[in-house]
Amino acid sequence: MSENNRDDALADIRADEELVTMDVYHDDGYTTCIVAAILTIPGSEHKYAALLPVDEHGGYSPDQAWFYRYLIDETDPGADPDIENITDDQELEAVIDRYDEYLDEIAFEELLAEEE
Repeated sequence: MSENNRDDALADIRADEELVTMDVYHDDGYTTCIVAAILTIPGSEHKYAALLPVDEHGGYSPDQAWFYRYLIDETDPGADPDIENITDDQELEAVIDRYDEYLDEIAFEELLAEEE
């Protein structure tokens, strides 16, 4: 998928939804990120977050995603979500592949909607 299609697809989805942000702590401080997707992978017990870091001008790109395990206590409706690093390279590759599929699905749905 071309970069422009990815940008357009994510922008269209975000136009219809309220942006959800999360502050991610790292060695240099905090970075505000947009939660682009919460992903599941068949056969995995985990959920994953694709986060888009917001630059100093408020911009972000779906091609600059950061990936984490997404943790939330499903039994507590008031629980705040948390994230943790993915340390296994194969697991990370599977998450990246699933994110690419997610972006492709968005672009395909957009294409179908344009044809209608």
